[in-house]
Amino acid sequence: MQIRTFRASSVERAWEFARRELGTGVELVTTKTTREGGFLGLGGRRIVEVTVATDEPRHDEAPRFVTPASRMGGFKVGGVPLERPARVGPRWSGSIPTERPATVTAEPSQSGGRDERSILLGAIARTEAERLSTTAPLAAIEGTVAEVLGRGETNGHGALPGRFLEVYTELLEQEFDRSLVDRVVAEARQELAPACWHDASLVRESVAGAIERMLPAPGEPSPSRHAARTLALIGPTGVGKTTTLAKLAAVLKLRLDLRVGLITCDTYRIAAVEQLRTYAEIIGLPLEVVQSPEEMQAAKSRFADCDAVLVDSAGRSQNDAERIEELHAFIEAAEPDEVHLVLSAVAGDRVLRREAEAFSRVRADRLLFTKLDEAVAVGPLLSLAIRMNRPVGYVTTGQEVPDHLEAVSPRRLAELLLGGSIRP
Repeated sequence: MQIRTFRASSVERAWEFARRELGTGVELVTTKTTREGGFLGLGGRRIVEVTVATDEPRHDEAPRFVTPASRMGGFKVGGVPLERPARVGPRWSGSIPTERPATVTAEPSQSGGRDERSILLGAIARTEAERLSTTAPLAAIEGTVAEVLGRGETNGHGALPGRFLEVYTELLEQEFDRSLVDRVVAEARQELAPACWHDASLVRESVAGAIERMLPAPGEPSPSRHAARTLALIGPTGVGKTTTLAKLAAVLKLRLDLRVGLITCDTYRIAAVEQLRTYAEIIGLPLEVVQSPEEMQAAKSRFADCDAVLVDSAGRSQNDAERIEELHAFIEAAEPDEVHLVLSAVAGDRVLRREAEAFSRVRADRLLFTKLDEAVAVGPLLSLAIRMNRPVGYVTTGQEVPDHLEAVSPRRLAELLLGGSIRP
């Protein structure tokens, strides 16, 4: 048995290289994402390591290297085709460049004389443990789908044609709220003429439109009450508020050439202050550190000549009412034009609901979802936005500053729910 590790800028490219060098009999063992180069997320590049196993090495041809112009074509992992998703939806209105192409390289595993079969069995055991951890949610989805298939109807609107049933199942797999799935599919079916019900592209377009109409629209920003437009980020601990604030600041300063001031009241974590201070120095922005609501007002007055002021706050547990009340006092003193509630896309539906309820006591004009690139499903995020009736302003899709930040529209979110590409 031969175990090899291939490194590339994406899973698809690494897998393509493995297939080209080792043949079609390779098995996927693990994948891992790392970063190379850069400083504090600036300028680094994303590297994906794919470990594969094969019983026999391939000798019929020399290794072939993949260039950035290569295309995926029908390769599969576990029977699932790996295809590069098409770019969909509107993007950030400014010109944020996509990830720079890089030459793909491959490196052999450094296992040496170790028992390769033991290494493979250990990796398979870890993969199996991860699979078993998701058995319950998958079983619930399968039960729901079986119920729909068994009774041949949804929400009392009659039997679902095949194309609608496909989308219905897909939305459930994305963990979109069941009642919302019923509404979306019923509306799309009613809108589309029966003659078009068997056209997959028309059905998906109709469903996307129904989801888009259901999501709250951002609308035009209200006029600022002050010379500098103020935006504040609030949310629980560990969701990435400070890094997201740096991304926003970099876009406003480097892309839009605006005068930006930064304020942080996150004095509970010294590392957070130093992290933001480092970002501020790199981007070339002034930073004020405040420890009381009174200092917040004084700091804002010193940024009166700025175009925008961004306020970072300390993360709070959704179960700590006292700390959330302290946060409320800071936000009131900042008098922001917009407050974005920052939530992690990897949190479960129950956690998202509890966090949204707790921080709504402070204020939540818009939602901002981080770590979208790590999310298993986006359905809980959109379900929350609909329940709260709050628009989603931004999502983050990685750690790079400022590239992995996107201003999203309801249409873009609908397409993400239907399997659209996380990144362009």
